[in-house]
Amino acid sequence: MKIEKVEVIGFRGLVNEEFTVDDLSVFEGEMGSGKTSKLLAILFSLTGQSPAGITLDDLINTNSEYMLVKVDGKIDGTSFFLERRKKRGSSVSVKTNLQELPTIKEKIFIEGREIARLFSGRPTEKTVKIDTLLGLSTYNQITNEIIISPIEKKIQEIEKKIANTDRISDINKKLNEVENKINSNKELLSNNQAQQKKDFELIPWAQEIQKKVDSNREAQFELDEKKKSIAEYKSQLELYPMENQEIIDEVKEIDSRNEALNKRIAALESSMQIMDLQGKKIDQIRTCPLCGAYISSKTLEQFKHLDEEYKQHITWSSDLQHLLHSKRKKLEAFLKKTEHRKFLEEEIKRLESLIEEINRYSIPSEDAMKATSILENVEKLENDEKTLDLIEKNLEEQKEAYSVALSQSESVDTDKLLKSLSSLNKFAESLSNIKHNLIATLNEVRTKKIQTLKYSFKESFKKIYPYERISEVDFQTNQIRGKEVLQVKGKVKNFWLYSHQMSTGENVAISFALLFAINKLEYTPLLLLDEPEEGLDTKGIIGFADLLKKMKMNTQLMVATRSPFLASQLKNLNNNFKDV
Repeated sequence: MKIEKVEVIGFRGLVNEEFTVDDLSVFEGEMGSGKTSKLLAILFSLTGQSPAGITLDDLINTNSEYMLVKVDGKIDGTSFFLERRKKRGSSVSVKTNLQELPTIKEKIFIEGREIARLFSGRPTEKTVKIDTLLGLSTYNQITNEIIISPIEKKIQEIEKKIANTDRISDINKKLNEVENKINSNKELLSNNQAQQKKDFELIPWAQEIQKKVDSNREAQFELDEKKKSIAEYKSQLELYPMENQEIIDEVKEIDSRNEALNKRIAALESSMQIMDLQGKKIDQIRTCPLCGAYISSKTLEQFKHLDEEYKQHITWSSDLQHLLHSKRKKLEAFLKKTEHRKFLEEEIKRLESLIEEINRYSIPSEDAMKATSILENVEKLENDEKTLDLIEKNLEEQKEAYSVALSQSESVDTDKLLKSLSSLNKFAESLSNIKHNLIATLNEVRTKKIQTLKYSFKESFKKIYPYERISEVDFQTNQIRGKEVLQVKGKVKNFWLYSHQMSTGENVAISFALLFAINKLEYTPLLLLDEPEEGLDTKGIIGFADLLKKMKMNTQLMVATRSPFLASQLKNLNNNFKDV
């Protein structure tokens, strides 16, 4: 691309202006003369953008409602025009005869005092993405787009289909086995039903016999239980004594003695109360307390021993009471045992009577055995039938599952699949070799380009910086935020310094040197340099102008400067010179 003519309306201080440009165009003038506006106008026309920190509406002339910039030029010998118009508060409109708008970035506009920010990175870095710098991004993209995984996935699919043929064979085998089992099971079920039909007429007779057998078994059980109870009761009878009249008579005799003794004690007590009625002793009584008759001494002698007799009888009474109490307890225990013995004897008689009443059927042993065999066989046949029904249901479900699996399986040509697999394996290997060779070639080209870039960088720096403080410049590649980047450095004595350790002029010199070196690798169609002399001294400007002379062979340059010295150096190159 080469621009030849520019028309500007209402753009900053350019009200209505038209000018031509060449391979190297210089706009010289004082501050506010409009030289930078011309560069920004071209930037707006080509990119539709403005520098960072300035809005497009800021670029519109204060006395105008819109701005318009039109450029005319040639691309590969073919004329073109590109016009952009911006109304205040509205979007940008574009007119052109090009099929596609040129892909030019706003970084073509470079301010001398901002040249150090040309490259991405933190203040401690002067970095640029290596592959973008070397022009290898497209080739790297092609390498990355050579993906073998889809082919490998297809290979896996074919291998899976081949393996599936074995699975289909296995399913068919299992399906045949299941069908054979179903037929065998049906035969067993049919035989079972025939046997049940044969035994059907004998079932009522066998059930009646079995009922009697069960009844006899229950009766026998009842009989055995009662005999067991009788034996137990008889063994208990041995622990209880027979009826004993002597104990009863003995208790009665003691009871009679006790009654007589009590009567005598009562008589003694009565006599003693009469004789001692007035509190006198026996030997002091002369008359009867009841009738007043005279009592002789001989008669009183008979009453002198009443007190001793009374005491003797009281003692006998106490001993007899203890004996009577003990005998009565023995009698009560004896009577209880006698009563329980009578209960056991009655229970034995009752159980013996019940035993005589138990009925038992007379059943021939061969009939009982036959009936049991028939009923057991019928029960077994019924259980077998249930089992066979469950087996048949399960087998039918298996058959259905295998049939569905077969219907879902593809019918494949194994030989054809093997041929396809072989071809894909060869293709995958070939593609892998191509990618490997391409990566190797890219690495080789990359190495050569980096060497060329280093050489151009060092030569350009010597032109702009003809001093001894920085004896050598170089760059290294580092991994910054996951990307391989280039980092520049300068050698001072025996130490390497990075950009943040250098002066402003040294930073400007390194930045322009790297810019010119990069441009040799991948030419930029156009650069807009605004006061690039910032930070450069006289010697630096001379070297800078010499580099621009070489650079204009491949890149159209437009320079805005307020340095008469830089303007004179560029004017001596016989370029398009505009004194603004």
